Amino acid sequence: MVDLFLTEIDERAPGLVEGLYLHGSLGFGEYHPGRSDVDFVAVLSGRASAADLAALRAAHATVAAAYPETPHLDGIHVLAEDLRRPPADCPDVPTVHEKRFSPAGRFELNPVTWHGLAEHGLTVRGTPISELGVWTDDGILRDFTRANLDTYWRGKLEEVTADPAGASAPWASEWCVLGVARLHHLLALAAMTSKSGAGRYARATFDPRWRPLVEDALAVRETPDRPLESLPYGDGTDQRRGRDIAAFMAWVIDDALTRGPRAVAVVQRGREVLVIKRHLLGRDYAVLPGGSVEPGESFEEAAVRELWEESTLRARVDRQLLVAEHNGREARYFVMADVEGTPTMSGPELEAHGPDNSYELMWASADEFDRLALQPHHLRLDLPALLQL
Repeated sequence: MVDLFLTEIDERAPGLVEGLYLHGSLGFGEYHPGRSDVDFVAVLSGRASAADLAALRAAHATVAAAYPETPHLDGIHVLAEDLRRPPADCPDVPTVHEKRFSPAGRFELNPVTWHGLAEHGLTVRGTPISELGVWTDDGILRDFTRANLDTYWRGKLEEVTADPAGASAPWASEWCVLGVARLHHLLALAAMTSKSGAGRYARATFDPRWRPLVEDALAVRETPDRPLESLPYGDGTDQRRGRDIAAFMAWVIDDALTRGPRAVAVVQRGREVLVIKRHLLGRDYAVLPGGSVEPGESFEEAAVRELWEESTLRARVDRQLLVAEHNGREARYFVMADVEGTPTMSGPELEAHGPDNSYELMWASADEFDRLALQPHHLRLDLPALLQL
């Protein structure tokens, strides 16, 4: 498909397409025939003239005729300089979406495309992505994601709630369940993921009550030839899938958007601190005990509570050590005193513990912080300096 597009455009407008890059499911290594599209960014040698637009339209029409069903070749045609600036500063550009070509549009001109290209893109033609200087900004990406949840996905939630029968079709499970889980993943872990990756994340970390629905969504996504009646929620002839999708979307959106500031307990033993070693879907890292401040709760109270819930340790706050940011959320760190007990994993973390989502309490010295990939990264320097580790 990509080769066909390049052959066609090179014949019609030689030299117009200087670079071609793939992102989306292909960039994550999660392409599923029959379900995934081919997302691209084409870098042009200059702003498209009328003749260039005609050539692009004809090239995409040829691709669409050769692939009348799926996948779609979806993407944008920009200049290299556009990628070095925020997408909001990019003018309208030629786009193609679901085989419909537009000479000037804003489809996919957003931080997700720029970040996906910079972090997970594949170079087909032209300057390697790593040398393009693609603009990224984690804060703007988070703000965009929150706005997307609060507008587009809340609108979809209203549609699903109003028509549970229509939302019981299998495709709705894949689109809605994996779609909102993907954005939750970004806000919670400060990392992009694929739709399948979002499903694995939801299955490993969300309340077990959602697992049948997540398994349903993953099955639709990853086994498109599977008989519908064999899916966890069947072929969609009743409204059960639609009702559960609505409940799931409402929970995910609210949880993602109401994640409050974070209180963190710093427990020191000599020249070591207590950390939680994590393994989540192939990613290994460590964090300090802590969590969200609940409504009506002070930061200090939250630090004491989170330490107890996660480790069974009893302690009191001695002093505030640091105020910083954790995945876009305010985080306050407190040195704990009068610590009683033996660190033992408990609470929701113990319930969620499993092969793909494991928790292990351990004492770590400063020279182990890099090996453990302590998060957020600034703690690897701040803790030794502030605690004289």
